Amino acid sequence: MVALCCNSPTERHAKSMEIAQEEVLTCLGVHLHDRFFRIQQKLKVEGKAWQLLFAISVDTLRRNIEVLLGLNLILSYIVIVS
Repeated sequence: MVALCCNSPTERHAKSMEIAQEEVLTCLGVHLHDRFFRIQQKLKVEGKAWQLLFAISVDTLRRNIEVLLGLNLILSYIVIVS
């Protein structure tokens, strides 16, 4: 299998099969680490987006209730005055 990726069938980069296997495992480990790190980052961003959406929704609801209560107080005042 090593010969397939090299120019000549006798050319090898690793001194032994054991070293070559360790290099392959290291490359796979680094690749998996990078993938899991990216997945973790995406999950963090998604979680923060949900928190932000919730906070904006609560703030909008609070403002709408304040406006509604303000209108009710104005209408109550108008009824009392007239």
